[in-house]
Amino acid sequence: MDQSRISRFILFVAISMTIMMLWNRFVIQPRLAKQQQQQQKQKQNQANQAPKALRPLVAKRPLNIRKKREKKKAAVLAKKQPKIARYPRKDVYLGSLDTESGYFMRVKISSRGAAVQTIELNDERYVDLDRTGPLKILNDNYERYRTFQTSVEWIDDQSKENRTSLEEVDWKLEKTEKDDADNNQAVVFSYTVPDHGVKITKRFHLRPITVGELSSRSVRDSETDGYLLDFDLSFEHLGGKPVTLSYVLQGPVGVPLEHQEQTRVFRNVKTGFLGDTIDDDVKSDSLTAAKVSEQDKNDEIDSWKGAIQYLGIDVKYFTALMIPQENQLENPYIESSKAQLLSEATNVKHSDISVVLESKELVLKNRETVTHSYSLFAGPKRKELLTAFHAEASIEFGWFGTIAVGLLWILKVIFSVIGNYGVAIILLTIIVRGSMFPLSRKQAKGAKKMKELQPKIKELKKKFGDDRKKMAEAQMELFSKHGYNPVAGCLPLILQMPIIFSLYRALNNAVDLRLAKFLWINNLASPDALFKLPFVVPVVGWSTFNLLPILTTILFVVQQKMFTPPAIDDQGRMQQKMMMYMSIFFGFLFYSMPSGLCVYFISSSLWGLAERKLVDWQKDEPKEPIETKEPADNAKDKPDKIKKEKPKGFMARLMAAADDAARLKAESDEKKKHQSSRLQNDQRKKKAGSKKNKRSRR
Repeated sequence: MDQSRISRFILFVAISMTIMMLWNRFVIQPRLAKQQQQQQKQKQNQANQAPKALRPLVAKRPLNIRKKREKKKAAVLAKKQPKIARYPRKDVYLGSLDTESGYFMRVKISSRGAAVQTIELNDERYVDLDRTGPLKILNDNYERYRTFQTSVEWIDDQSKENRTSLEEVDWKLEKTEKDDADNNQAVVFSYTVPDHGVKITKRFHLRPITVGELSSRSVRDSETDGYLLDFDLSFEHLGGKPVTLSYVLQGPVGVPLEHQEQTRVFRNVKTGFLGDTIDDDVKSDSLTAAKVSEQDKNDEIDSWKGAIQYLGIDVKYFTALMIPQENQLENPYIESSKAQLLSEATNVKHSDISVVLESKELVLKNRETVTHSYSLFAGPKRKELLTAFHAEASIEFGWFGTIAVGLLWILKVIFSVIGNYGVAIILLTIIVRGSMFPLSRKQAKGAKKMKELQPKIKELKKKFGDDRKKMAEAQMELFSKHGYNPVAGCLPLILQMPIIFSLYRALNNAVDLRLAKFLWINNLASPDALFKLPFVVPVVGWSTFNLLPILTTILFVVQQKMFTPPAIDDQGRMQQKMMMYMSIFFGFLFYSMPSGLCVYFISSSLWGLAERKLVDWQKDEPKEPIETKEPADNAKDKPDKIKKEKPKGFMARLMAAADDAARLKAESDEKKKHQSSRLQNDQRKKKAGSKKNKRSRR
């Protein structure tokens, strides 16, 4: 047999074996398995249809043995597992919605996890946006998360077989404490784990206010205790060996985010940590919902280890902060804290967030009880209320916070007299712009003079063409001749900027503007929404027609036309077009801005236009200089000096100093120019003399 036949034979055998294996695997075996299943079904059906007497008695023995084994296994597991007590579900309300009850809020506490479900404020100013009921600072939006729910890993791990935990099980209602008016003032829940000899107790308590008229704004805006819910968490050792445990405490849940599409302030984590010593200032910081969402996706939420002064969630006008009642530098019982993502929204900025605290390890000795105390502040963001626990820095007034706080105080004083916040904003704008009138008048005069000098500047442009150096020198000489100082024209605007920014911040943080009415405006803290559009504007998503932002944009454009001098070249015309586009762009930004801020911008713009017209109508009276005579012996050597009248007022002196600085700079430039020309003449003379000497030598 030759080599080719051998190879063909081996190939035939290999192919045949492969076909047989595949046939056995995918045809024969499935058929056999199917036949076996059918035979088993037939046997089962025959056994079920047979009379009881004919059924095999042997089948009962394995079933009984199996049941006994299961019962034995369940008994063993029951010995290992703690006994989980079952109590009925109950809801308890602390405080009252009656404004004269002495309480500022009503708190709903559920026996499920012995946690806070809702907190409602009873102030008539703090209702929901529909004005249908009291505002809920904390909501029961979640089935899983509740404020002040507590988990103890050591106990919860032992309870997994029972599918329960301290966060989900109903606690025992121990007692409620009532005040003289039969309102619940405090409630106590407890849960006992006998197998571990530990009893956990939670006590919630509200502080009634007994000073002043309880419904007055002054009392409600200054008494911090009315917005505090006290919380005591106790662990009692019932006897036996020492027990080591730690707990995790849930922070505020369900802080409402109002005006999601219009606001620029979303949910933030607010933290305040103590310094190294008691005398150090509290270090405040914040973390946005978008940042928390990003960290959660990347599993990068870090724990904070510092000594906590306060920790919680805030929105634009309200906040919910947890405060340890004991100083964490002297008696630290919090190991760490961190932010928490409750639910992620389509727009991550709108995501709901919270915080959690983890305690240090507790070692409970025989019959020992350890109690950790906290307070929860749930109320408006007012400096007078937050100062009590050093959390006033959580209100962000910007760089010029002192000015903003002062302007906010003036706004409240005006409102106490007028009774309407829209009118109060207009009067505050008049007061602010009136106090800056000397500066703004100087600026308006400078703009008017610059407008008058534009034709002469245009002539200089034609004369010198592209020679920028000569053009600049001629322009400075023109400004000096007509008494115009460009720096003095910019100085008033620079000095006004801190006040303008502070006023913007003050109005943006004024909780009293929420739901305040003015003209057709139903809420000064939201866009005016004159009427609802029959469609949604593409891209920007506007669904209402807001008139105030349109008026603000129109006034910005008119101001630009009045204050900007005519362009003398293509570059100037391009700049003016860019400014026009910027004004329209600002109009788009302002469209969703709170109407209270638009009222301020409109009032300020009208004041600026009135100032400009006043300057146009007013004729400047030339001031006669006061001459001072020099002594007779110096009369021949020195010319007579003219001494100008000293300006009165700080701002006037500041403007005069700016004018003098510009004049001295112009004189210095002129002097340098003469010196340089003199040096050039001297050099030319030297060169000419050297040439003459060379010629004479030749």
